[in-house]
Amino acid sequence: MKIMLSTHLFLYHDLLEEDVLKLAADEGFSQAEIWAMKPHFPYDDPRGMEDLCLLAAREGVEFHTAHLPIYEKVYPPKKPSGLLSPGSPDPEIRVRWRNEATMAARAAATLGAKYLTIHGDLHLPGPDPRAARVRESLLDFISEDLPQDAILCLENAGGGPEQVLGLLDLLNDLPSQLTGLTLDLGHALLGGDVPASILAAGSRLRVVHAHDNDGHYDKHWPPGRGCMPWEAVLKALSEINFSGPFIWEIRDPTGGADLHGLRSILEEIRKFDQVYA
Repeated sequence: MKIMLSTHLFLYHDLLEEDVLKLAADEGFSQAEIWAMKPHFPYDDPRGMEDLCLLAAREGVEFHTAHLPIYEKVYPPKKPSGLLSPGSPDPEIRVRWRNEATMAARAAATLGAKYLTIHGDLHLPGPDPRAARVRESLLDFISEDLPQDAILCLENAGGGPEQVLGLLDLLNDLPSQLTGLTLDLGHALLGGDVPASILAAGSRLRVVHAHDNDGHYDKHWPPGRGCMPWEAVLKALSEINFSGPFIWEIRDPTGGADLHGLRSILEEIRKFDQVYA
């Protein structure tokens, strides 16, 4: 596996802030996923993107993956605006999703991001009217807007292995070489059996989003603070020979009030990685 850090931890800060990428690199996280929401990630600002490319190169941070927009903008203290979804019943929202996702994907590609995760907000198995809309949105995006060499990954919204199988059924209608599954371990924990979800994903698993919770709420805690069965999780990943990005997607508990206070969280994650390496 390739251990990485999501810039979700810094979502209340602009990635162009001087100390954000430096903090990640100083704590040993030189490989990262872009939390591709504005204003955190300036994907609609060509000059800002040029500056970010230079800053990432200077700090030695490489971006391999990106989480495409869920909202048009996220402001501190986490007041998102403009919900985006490829499965919305409102065609205008689906158009806005595609426009924002296209801009974010192209900007992320300039930084080297290959895997692009999207939320379908699907609650499978069982009939979900959003599934057909998500399928249509993804087919359009793949055929016209997907950057060259990129792979689009659909993330589980909750549920256990049954939901994973439902997502895989949807993916069967899409080009397999251009698509895959992002398994959010915290979301899977809320739905039940995390190791079984990993095994259900099998060879279609491209990206893992890792964090902990109490089994009731999507806390995005560092590992060890909740009830995630980490040894069983890592064993299941080994059984399917997973070698892709394993990304720590942790929430800033200060709401953006103390950037340098996040150093202790990064140290906590790094110690966990060392124990389970």
